[in-house]
Amino acid sequence: MRKIISVGMKGGGVNLRDIDSKKHEIEQLSSERNNIIASLRYLPDEASRQDAGREIEHVNDKIASANLELQELQNKKVSDEVDLNFDLNSEAGKFKVNAILCSVLDKVVLDDLDCRIFFKNGNNIKISYVLMKGLAESEDRMKNGEPWE
Repeated sequence: MRKIISVGMKGGGVNLRDIDSKKHEIEQLSSERNNIIASLRYLPDEASRQDAGREIEHVNDKIASANLELQELQNKKVSDEVDLNFDLNSEAGKFKVNAILCSVLDKVVLDDLDCRIFFKNGNNIKISYVLMKGLAESEDRMKNGEPWE
């Protein structure tokens, strides 16, 4: 049996789709600005060119505003402070853990024999349940002072 337990995670309280959407908006505005600039040479008189210039300034203002909004979203997504003391009984503590995990994980896939973790940078790791059980038993033996076989 294979089960994907998490896909399309949110990061740090900011939906990553919001960031992508804002980038797309900036691309659209840049394209609009380039179209206006390209049409300048075909305008018949100075008044039309001045109107186009004002329109370009308006689009530039929109681009600047969208860039600031994008920067704010990206700043929310990545925090400078990393506090590893989590109270997992509180919602805030659970949110912190979720934000950290979601900032690096793309998805986690559980299979019958192993668990695969896919990271946003394209790497992935595979953890065998047998290995995980062996690690847990080894840790228990170390705690109890039992001899190794």
